Amino acid sequence: MPFSVPLGVQSPYGPGADDAPVVSVNIGGKLVAGQVHGGTDIADVLGYSYTSDVLTLTDTAAIDVANPDGKYSKVVTPGSRLVVFMTDPGVIGGAKVLRLAGIVVNARKSSRGGSKIQIQGADQGWFLERCDVPLWLNLQATKNFLTFIELCLRGAKGEDF
Repeated sequence: MPFSVPLGVQSPYGPGADDAPVVSVNIGGKLVAGQVHGGTDIADVLGYSYTSDVLTLTDTAAIDVANPDGKYSKVVTPGSRLVVFMTDPGVIGGAKVLRLAGIVVNARKSSRGGSKIQIQGADQGWFLERCDVPLWLNLQATKNFLTFIELCLRGAKGEDF
């Protein structure tokens, strides 16, 4: 069963509650032994959605962050490293728990100035689902399972194995 926290849903703890879970984000930092080195920490999280499902390859997150005066506009770009931590006073004594280490898949700005950015991120499973190997074979273009199998069984020049 997937774990999902919908974007914009009020916490059962109530708005501004001291014991509510907190999400922290780092863009561009390198994760080494559970610690982030470098990058830009973003603490201005307005809302989030996080999905983790053992039946899929990819864990995903959508995080709304405040972007006053375009502060994060140049940092939050597709392909940047993304690390998401959650902190909950009721879990491990309030210690940071790593929820997602991956990349920024998309960054949507709310307006020209971008007073808010929605960061859409995914872990390394995203590459397995979205990227084609070998390069000449586009599996995303398949319309059904039979076509998918036929493409997988075809050689580089279209010959059958």
